[in-house]
Amino acid sequence: MFSLNLETIVAILTITGILIKAGYFIFKWLKKQYQNITTVHQQIDKIFKEITPNGGGSIKDKINLMSKEITSNTEMTEQIFHRQRWIMENRDEAIFEAQPSGELSWVNKPYTKLTGRDSTSLVGHNWKNTVFEEDRERVIQNWQSSVNDRREFEDEYRIILPAGQIITVHSSATYVCGHGYIGSIQLSPNSCVSCSAHNQNKEEKKL
Repeated sequence: MFSLNLETIVAILTITGILIKAGYFIFKWLKKQYQNITTVHQQIDKIFKEITPNGGGSIKDKINLMSKEITSNTEMTEQIFHRQRWIMENRDEAIFEAQPSGELSWVNKPYTKLTGRDSTSLVGHNWKNTVFEEDRERVIQNWQSSVNDRREFEDEYRIILPAGQIITVHSSATYVCGHGYIGSIQLSPNSCVSCSAHNQNKEEKKL
């Protein structure tokens, strides 16, 4: 008959105890992993529900609503912009839009009529070429100073018309947040059109 001595029995019991203890820890670890997997599945399910339209309560529904509102606001902003642009385009006053750098971005028809030039020859920095040479540097410096000091631009200067005539205009512009400067020019009450002054100066310089 097979018999075990005391040392063997003790060894078997020790190993059995170790295996039981190890099995317990393995079971706890597996249980924890199962709980983690269950939690992950629950979170995935929750996320899936949130990104699935359900009539207004999900994140997807809220994003769709926000997207519609943004689209609506964008369309409304464009309508307001075009409406305001139409109003400015059809005013009798010569109106312009400019960037802080001094570049003209837009002028209306009365502006082109007053200066005798089309918009393409005025936008950007081209408008500076219409300013009488003796006034040009002062006007540019005044504009830059107005931008730096964040104040309204205002100046009176002479403009050379394509035929050589010289007129004096009063110009003012106000900064509109997000849109640059909006301003106007108008014939100065003290302006007298000189048909020959500019051409005469040219002839004197040639001599």
